[in-house]
Amino acid sequence: TLACGVIQPEMAMHRQDRFLATAWWSAHLADTLIRQHGFAQPRFHYLIQDFEPNFYAWGPENADAAASYALNFAPVFNTVPLRDYFALMGYRFAGPDALVFHPAVDVERYASGARMQQAGPRRIALYGRPEVPRNMFPTAIEALDRFLAAAALAPAEVEILSVGLRHEPVELAGGHVVQSLGKLPLASYPDWLLGMDIGLSLMLSPHPSHPPLEMAASGMRVVTNLFAGKDLSRLTPAILSVEPAAIAVAEGLARAWAMPPVPEGDRHFDLCALGAPLSSVIATLATDLAPAD
Repeated sequence: TLACGVIQPEMAMHRQDRFLATAWWSAHLADTLIRQHGFAQPRFHYLIQDFEPNFYAWGPENADAAASYALNFAPVFNTVPLRDYFALMGYRFAGPDALVFHPAVDVERYASGARMQQAGPRRIALYGRPEVPRNMFPTAIEALDRFLAAAALAPAEVEILSVGLRHEPVELAGGHVVQSLGKLPLASYPDWLLGMDIGLSLMLSPHPSHPPLEMAASGMRVVTNLFAGKDLSRLTPAILSVEPAAIAVAEGLARAWAMPPVPEGDRHFDLCALGAPLSSVIATLATDLAPAD
């Protein structure tokens, strides 16, 4: 059985129970419970979903997140680029034998849709989350402004739509406006992507994030950023990886604008370069967690 302290005020526990931490604060909690209550298994499993110290300025949260990586755990990494970043940072637990799964993106679901042929302006989709610093919303806006000015595009030639978190419209030079749609329903999101031409999705993190993959599989040219060893352009030519600076992103947008439509073959790519299927990692975990005879 599975138990979660977030939704259950009390949990009955057995000394053979195992713990799975999903963030740095739950890692500290798992470690404390194991040490204070004498659970039989001294190690817990730690689902590492990003390099969490970088979510914070220098201070207690940053220090506590970093300290969680010194605890006694078995790691489960969300993607190879994240695992490799930990290895680059000198963490010994980020070895080649660590469990790693790839993003839960159904590439074929997005790649099987027919592209919408429509008249009117070309459409740019921005993954816009102003409240999440690692998505670099100000950098994306500056890059769009630079690109539109350099290309001398009129508002009638391009429509810019932001999805992710709802925000106020953003006015750009030349009369362009970034309109926000907020978070789209999952049921309609794949079809919506099929009507978009260029994607802009930034993530200043070793984790690849899902939107660039979904956009590329939908047949869009996608501009995203490099980070340490992360380079999503290795998956498909539909993705352009650039440095995380407004000038470089603007140049990437100009390249994407000038490129022909994405060939069908480039929409079908293998995510196994980013890790094993989640099902196989779960099967391995199930074997590890099985009671000893």
